[in-house]
Amino acid sequence: MESSDGVKVYVWNMQDLASLSSLQIEEAPLEPADKEEDWLYRITYNPKDKVSNSEEITVSFHRDYIQIGSEFYLAKQGVDYDDILEWAKSKHEYLVKEYGAE
Repeated sequence: MESSDGVKVYVWNMQDLASLSSLQIEEAPLEPADKEEDWLYRITYNPKDKVSNSEEITVSFHRDYIQIGSEFYLAKQGVDYDDILEWAKSKHEYLVKEYGAE
């Protein structure tokens, strides 16, 4: 997992990121207007530089949406997207503390 300020951490225990599946998001009907590089937090599963013969999947947290691979997701109605960003921020801070930054 990494933040846009360049702080990166490698995590080998997938349970530390299991709660990603609990985020209340739904597929977005339209592609967002900002650039793909404008992410705040990013999780790369099975990074090519660490895991061979596996599919790399990137989850990017942007200011208003989440991108998983080439698909875009928004918070479900009634869900505050700022809470999702706070989850990503706190998860990143925890993982850096637990595993150390690269």
